[in-house]
Amino acid sequence: MEQEQPEVLYQSKYLRITKNKDIIEYHWTEETVNFTEKEYKSEHMVIGDISEKYNIEKHLVDTLKFRFIITPEYQNWINDNLFPRLVKSGTKKLAFVVPEYIFPQVSIEQTMEQEAAFQTQYFDNLEAGRKWLAE
Repeated sequence: MEQEQPEVLYQSKYLRITKNKDIIEYHWTEETVNFTEKEYKSEHMVIGDISEKYNIEKHLVDTLKFRFIITPEYQNWINDNLFPRLVKSGTKKLAFVVPEYIFPQVSIEQTMEQEAAFQTQYFDNLEAGRKWLAE
């Protein structure tokens, strides 16, 4: 049986967003090491736009190649500008596939600890995250 190809919703040098059935996936690239503040915020606004457009409950965030350090200021910005949009669009579950690098992993986890409006789990591979979302 042939596996269905995900629909590409957005592509930049930092981020590729795809939709596969009832899951939206966000795949960050190593180019995030070069993020400016403006680009960081702009890419996250795209995430909010897509979330609101598709109203999908399940999201998989692939941060294996994410290289940007999320400071407390950026965490607060995400809490104020992205999370309310995710909640409004019906997000119920977020699966994070985390990188080996300790600082980006910790900063991503700290960001998510501040938002309890949806279930969040961390995984070390994409398939485990997808399996949890399918439950």
